[in-house]
Amino acid sequence: MESELSDGWFSAVHRVRLDGGRHAVVALAPPDGAAVLRYERGILRTEAMVCRRIAGTPGSGVRSPELLYAHKEFVALSAVEGTAWDKASDRLTDPAEAAARRELGAITARLHTLAPEDGRFGYPAAPSGLSATGWRTAFTASARRSRLAKALSDPPHQASNRKSMSTMWNGACDDSTRC
Repeated sequence: MESELSDGWFSAVHRVRLDGGRHAVVALAPPDGAAVLRYERGILRTEAMVCRRIAGTPGSGVRSPELLYAHKEFVALSAVEGTAWDKASDRLTDPAEAAARRELGAITARLHTLAPEDGRFGYPAAPSGLSATGWRTAFTASARRSRLAKALSDPPHQASNRKSMSTMWNGACDDSTRC
């Protein structure tokens, strides 16, 4: 192990040197029984799946680390050199930041075309319990399990919440539409 990387948001992450001198990054899942949000359950499997999908989509235009090894408890990825946006943004000119934001938007749009191989909607990791065969079902499962949804379902917001949710759903998306 060379060093712990502290810019991550979820896993304990370490920079390591492999036999032969190649640098890699190892992300460790939290221990079993650790308190995590529902969508974080199985998140390393989701990360590995996304890396595989990007690698398997020639011409995607999305730069991604190479998935070296995936396990329930950790993933090993090739190290990608660079500077995190939050560390570099104060040094960017306005035009450079605008260009970077446009590129980020384009990359995000391309990532959103990578549907899970099983065709389900929602969070792909089965342990999250937040995926379904239809968009509306997956979205509803996610919304019902969120603290925001609970807060909005309590009076006095209940009636206005139902109205805004049904307005959003009516004709906008159904179980066969990717929105």
